[in-house]
Amino acid sequence: MKATASRAIVGCFAPLCLLCLASAASAQPETVAFRAPTTGIALPPTGVALEDQGTSPAINPAGLALVRGPSVFYLHERNIDLDLVADGLFFSVGFGGLSLGFSPQWVRTGAGPDVRKTQWTLALGGEVFSLGANLNFFQSGQSASLDALSTWDAGLLLRPWRFLSIGASVLDLDADTVDGQSLARRYDVGIGIRPFTDRLELGADLLVDDRNGFDDARLAFTLRGEPVEGLVLLAGVGTGLQLDGELVAQFGLILNSPNFGLGYALGVRDDLGRADHLVQVRLSSERYRSLPFDRRRFVVVDLERALSPPGGPLALVLSASSSDPYLELLARLRRLREDERVAGVVLK
Repeated sequence: MKATASRAIVGCFAPLCLLCLASAASAQPETVAFRAPTTGIALPPTGVALEDQGTSPAINPAGLALVRGPSVFYLHERNIDLDLVADGLFFSVGFGGLSLGFSPQWVRTGAGPDVRKTQWTLALGGEVFSLGANLNFFQSGQSASLDALSTWDAGLLLRPWRFLSIGASVLDLDADTVDGQSLARRYDVGIGIRPFTDRLELGADLLVDDRNGFDDARLAFTLRGEPVEGLVLLAGVGTGLQLDGELVAQFGLILNSPNFGLGYALGVRDDLGRADHLVQVRLSSERYRSLPFDRRRFVVVDLERALSPPGGPLALVLSASSSDPYLELLARLRRLREDERVAGVVLK
């Protein structure tokens, strides 16, 4: 990436980090820590218009339509405020226009019933427009109503231009009753932009449910930057619609090789002693931008020099003992081919 693009990414990332750090000290976790019993595992900082990989069904099933080939993600979450531990697997396969997903998730909490969530996803579409739907089944030995529950989610994703993405989803579309209380339909509408390069993404989401309406609506802002190929930096901040306190911040990073990725996210509310932790592992046939692990070099072979007989006053002596230049060239090329430090050979 050009140096100007790198400076742009760092310049945009720094202000949001400062905002998140400032907000973390005054965070009030009582409201933001609440999660519906059907939510499942959390994700690293992202948005409904940004997520377009195997974990998309957790926030917007339409994003799964952009997956190519098979992939599997594993996530582990430790939420201190909710006394919650969760694990999730996200399996997906994309065929170009049609993608399928399957996700078993296990949520264990001291404040409520343990839940197993099984999610099936179908997504249709392409780069410009896609639709998706989840069918969720729940099992719980501690809640009879959860044990018999099933819900639907739906989402759409619109990307008319490379720099603009618009997403929307509704979770628990067919709101049911759990332990005597009706589930609220949860709506998420968001926008994402790539202002300078595809290595920098900014997202903004509005989250609202049909029980509390806009009185309890929330705004979420996300930044994802890749200052170095394969190193993804993440930051997110959430607040009430009136920007009146109750802030929560999340930071993360992802290290990518072409087919393997490892990520970590830290959620901060009032102090680091109450930090939440999230680990993500990716295996995919689709290649991601990779860290510069590859230190191999290219070798230039001058054919004219390699095939020319030795010259000068020692030519007669050397020609008597030297082998055929063509055979020597073949042997050299064979050695270069077997050398793991050599990425390729350029014939001049």
